[in-house]
Amino acid sequence: MIEFENVSVVLGKSEILKNINCKIGDKCLLLGPNGSGKTTLIRTAVGLVKPTRGRVLIDGKEVERVVGGVGLVTSNIEELFHILRISTYDCIRLFCDLLSADADLVFEKLADFGIDTKLLKKRKIWELSSGQRKIVTSVVALLSGCRHVLLDEPFEQLDPARKLKILGLIQEFNANILVSTHETWLIDQLKGWNVYFMFEGKLYGPVSVDIMKNAKIVVGRSDKSVLTFEISGRPVSLVLHEEGISISQIMTLDKVYEIALVAR
Repeated sequence: MIEFENVSVVLGKSEILKNINCKIGDKCLLLGPNGSGKTTLIRTAVGLVKPTRGRVLIDGKEVERVVGGVGLVTSNIEELFHILRISTYDCIRLFCDLLSADADLVFEKLADFGIDTKLLKKRKIWELSSGQRKIVTSVVALLSGCRHVLLDEPFEQLDPARKLKILGLIQEFNANILVSTHETWLIDQLKGWNVYFMFEGKLYGPVSVDIMKNAKIVVGRSDKSVLTFEISGRPVSLVLHEEGISISQIMTLDKVYEIALVAR
């Protein structure tokens, strides 16, 4: 279990995370528009960002005490792969050796995405394309054998076929996992998962993804709402069996701002 207890993060003069309280375990989907704080939440969970207030617990221990612990928590945050100026191939080998993971399986899966070892031996991680970097870091995280895996926008910069390949690996994953994205099509693909929403640094939920499949978005508060969140000071509700816009129809959570703005 990864727990956030009253966590706020201020970077510069901006409060990026605002009093986050949640318990992330099993299978969780984190939905939110770009710039909502999803990446900062994951960076905080893996110890790359220190909370300004509150604390993060990994299996009951404060994250500062377990940073670097083998087999505990990992992510596809690219910064984690920039530790040495070595080839991507050697970086993968190093990570797999440290985690007792199967490097050959990682390379096999990457080949399925059209990323062969010749390319990985020739280029450092930051020399790959944005899509290739996302695939490499996500595959390594998923096959690391860690107890908790946190994937930040794993479908970003990928074509539809590669999105489905990544989805297949996520569906096969059998430990605790959090997947953050602004793409709502995943709601129909992840049966039994829980969904958190993030808007403007605030976290809402969780709600079962099975309920979310039938949810509609309406501006304002409703007695029948499954969940209500605020966007630019305006309440927006998720309701069942009422008129509204299906959440799976909008494709991306960035569109929710348009919905709220039109209703003003």
